[in-house]
Amino acid sequence: MSYFRAENLSLHFGGLKAVDSVSFAVEKGEILSIIGPNGAGKSSIFNLISRIYPPTSGRIFFEDQDITEQPAYEIAGLGIARTFQNIELFENATMLSNLLVGRHRHSTTQLWQELLFMPSVRAGEKVHRRRVEQVIECAVENSSLSSVRRRGLQFLGRSPRARSRTAGCGGSAC
Repeated sequence: MSYFRAENLSLHFGGLKAVDSVSFAVEKGEILSIIGPNGAGKSSIFNLISRIYPPTSGRIFFEDQDITEQPAYEIAGLGIARTFQNIELFENATMLSNLLVGRHRHSTTQLWQELLFMPSVRAGEKVHRRRVEQVIECAVENSSLSSVRRRGLQFLGRSPRARSRTAGCGGSAC
């Protein structure tokens, strides 16, 4: 019983085997890295998990439920998402604001409620703000991001900007 697992995942493009019988398991709270040279199939594994590509063979499980055949929007609804290497950030916005934008998919209010800023909208914003603050705390802990937490991202160099993207991953997966 694992939180997330892939069993014998394969992805073939004609005769090319991009991923060949890959299996792994991740426990809740665990961080797993997939490393390898260019062309090794790392991105293809993430594309399989997020259902950008359907697997040629193999199974994907989340909380012991087989999610192999679920469409991408249902996978995202489970909180499983990926970002791309060229993620765009709002450079004049703070890390907080960038992550709040990523929480939009969790919104449950209607447009008319948003326009009137109803109590349900205000309550939802408090929940999103708390969650984003948790993600930021995790990202800034023992990193150079703590000094730029409330400044625009245009002040960040390449490495801290990459860490803010990683925080965005955590924000989208929550």
